[in-house]
Amino acid sequence: MAIWVSVQPPFPYFTDTDGSALEDGYIWLGEANKNPQVNPLAVYLDDAFTQPIAQPIRTRGGYPAINGAIVRLYTQENYSIQVTNKNGSLIYSAPTPTEVYGAISENAADILYDPAGTGAVQTTVQAKLRELVSVKDFGAVGDGVADDTLSIQAAIDSLPVSTSSGDPASYKTGGGTVHMPAGTYLISAPIKLTHNISLVGDGSDSTVIKTSGNTDAIQIGYVYAPVADYAINNVVVRDLQINGNSVAEAGITNRYNSVSNPLQTCLFENLRIIGAKVGIHIFGGWNNTFRHIKVTSTDYNSATAEGLFGIIGETVSNASTYGPAGFTVTANGAGGFNSNIFDNVVLLYMKRCGFYTRAISTSHAYANTFIACNFEQILKQASPQAYAPYTDTTVTPEGFPSVALKWTGEAIGLLLVGRISAFSIINNYFEAIATLGGITGGTGIIFDDADITFGSGASKCFNNTVQSNFFNSNVEKTLIVGRASYTLISSNTALIISTAIGGYIVDADSTSTVFLNTLKGEINTGSSTDYVLLSGVNGLYFGNGSNITSNALTAVIDAPSSGIDMKVSGTRAALLQANRFYPNPDNALSLGTLLNRWTEAHLRSGIVVTTPDGTAKYRIAVDNAGAITSTLVP
Repeated sequence: MAIWVSVQPPFPYFTDTDGSALEDGYIWLGEANKNPQVNPLAVYLDDAFTQPIAQPIRTRGGYPAINGAIVRLYTQENYSIQVTNKNGSLIYSAPTPTEVYGAISENAADILYDPAGTGAVQTTVQAKLRELVSVKDFGAVGDGVADDTLSIQAAIDSLPVSTSSGDPASYKTGGGTVHMPAGTYLISAPIKLTHNISLVGDGSDSTVIKTSGNTDAIQIGYVYAPVADYAINNVVVRDLQINGNSVAEAGITNRYNSVSNPLQTCLFENLRIIGAKVGIHIFGGWNNTFRHIKVTSTDYNSATAEGLFGIIGETVSNASTYGPAGFTVTANGAGGFNSNIFDNVVLLYMKRCGFYTRAISTSHAYANTFIACNFEQILKQASPQAYAPYTDTTVTPEGFPSVALKWTGEAIGLLLVGRISAFSIINNYFEAIATLGGITGGTGIIFDDADITFGSGASKCFNNTVQSNFFNSNVEKTLIVGRASYTLISSNTALIISTAIGGYIVDADSTSTVFLNTLKGEINTGSSTDYVLLSGVNGLYFGNGSNITSNALTAVIDAPSSGIDMKVSGTRAALLQANRFYPNPDNALSLGTLLNRWTEAHLRSGIVVTTPDGTAKYRIAVDNAGAITSTLVP
């Protein structure tokens, strides 16, 4: 390996003590950190070391010269240098090279690296450099023109193999991080990731993966033979942009070729996805985090198929087939869609739906959280591109006939279909969800169990919470509770436009819908009456139409105030059954004592009292004259 001796390329140049070019000077090259006149090195005229020259080397016009011709000088190792003029005066001296051109002979494996900090462990430069693999190491160009697919995949495949997350040895040693420096990397086939692989760029505006055809940009799956533990674990994709070039299928997916395996404990962070049909498409997964992600179309006014859905998350059953035509997958094991977190996700300029959770398999979608997300500018075209079977009109649950979805044909921010439970939709923003060019024809959120009746036959969309969200006035229908039960809608801000079908809509097929801290006027007048409107004034308030059955209510009152108010208005009566009240300090079951009495009891038709032996009931009443009567109740 050669070392070029050069102070100033392309040739060394030296000046005399008066600043003029050094004429007839002397150059000595020796061992590093030693006197070169006493410890000379072999010096050559070529980097192949075939033309040795004797020392000292003379100068002409400031340059080293042999027989009047300017030359370059080469050694095979580090060197010291000394230069004098023709009178022997020192012109220049250095114990080691000040500039080196060429390759250093030392191997990085032989050079030690000392990390900073107390307790740091010494390693080699080679080991330190190999902690991070760069796609540039494998020939990726990143100019947006050259096809970098093979180079990127080679970098990923160079990492140690983690064949199984269930095998502690493989799980611990496999995988690693691949770095993609700033640049635009053109790909013609999916980049494939598996267990424990982190693909990291320099920022969502700096590192760009750009597809050249109708393909997925990143596929996550078993690159190696599948094993018993079927979920893919600990994949990380962050700090980069995926540009689908208006032709890509999905930006990120666990559709690996024609098979899918669920994702578990994966992280997708600081991403921007542009111009794919679907930004992210997940076929089963749990405990994954999606944070600081923006998904958008290239041109929401165009009739192209890109930008149809921001994110699709669906459940799968073992050996069943999912996905759109041409990109179907067979599920390798059942997979729910559970306990995933979507934090600060922006879904912008979609043409059909921002987020579609599709739980129509025998698995379920439970306990997912949406927090601080934006569902904005979801603008449905008059004739949107087909993306069967992901329609907003019908769905076919596994084992059931096709069913029409509630309120079909809408532009939708968040569509939740099938076995949906314990979703938390908190502190999100919904704006401009409508037909393209208008302010109607859009819905912020839809719950619909699609008539799935697995198990007991009751609704399988239940116990979901929508709290503290903001719905702008250009979202015509704030929220539709289609077929669902026990839905809590609390403390949202909904700006209602003056249309006949605007606001919150509770379908007749829904039960036990509860509105808390909600204005009555925000609920559509055409909604089912089977909902409860609660407010937090004076203890508990049970409004019109409340069914209060088999409850044990305890009110602790330390000051004169209203404890439990039961109010009935309108034409529908409140139904109270098997309720027990304990007003006494000793919790004795009664309606009061001499010292601890109810303030007032307003009874229009009297009190029914049972005899101590339980054999008869009497109605005790007071007439207009104040006379008390007792009548046997048949």
